[in-house]
Amino acid sequence: APPVLLYSFIEQTLQPGPAVSLKCSSAGNPTPQIAWTLDGFPLPSNGRFVIGQYVTVHGDVISHVNISHVMVEDGGEYTCTAENRAGRSSHSARLNVYGLPYIRLIPKVTAVAGETLHLKCPVAGYPIEEIKWERSGRELPDDLRQKVQSDGTLVITPVQKATDAGVYTCSAKNKQGHSARRSGEVTVIGKIFFYKFHN
Repeated sequence: APPVLLYSFIEQTLQPGPAVSLKCSSAGNPTPQIAWTLDGFPLPSNGRFVIGQYVTVHGDVISHVNISHVMVEDGGEYTCTAENRAGRSSHSARLNVYGLPYIRLIPKVTAVAGETLHLKCPVAGYPIEEIKWERSGRELPDDLRQKVQSDGTLVITPVQKATDAGVYTCSAKNKQGHSARRSGEVTVIGKIFFYKFHN
């Protein structure tokens, strides 16, 4: 049976400083594995983040992320995804930490020509007034294949090899005019085909 999420964390808004625990539990057969992301990227690998996972006597999986001393840059959308051979199930909620705008590193992203690319701006700081994307000094969207969603995600569909590779910059601003910006590189690979060979 595909995973079912039995319990998941809710959105929280808090000042920097305290310890925070986010928890998800899941049931499924075979026993699911739970993975975590922050704004679609792996969790920061600093000593403040500890991920634990255990299986109960009933065969449910419980996974938690403990942040020992929450900081402004830890804010963002956290997602837990439970997956087994039969399928996957995921849940997302925001952790908002009051503070000035901050954008975490954007890892290199590989997009596939012809597919859809979702590029999330890993913004922290709260509250944030607006998130913008630009490329080569031009604000996006600058063509019909691009749109920027209300949460600041840049969507490009379909991806084109000739035009979409390059450096993208997102910026976040609060009401007082404080801002942060960060760039990330997108590479585009050709469509991947799987051939079936008959003997």
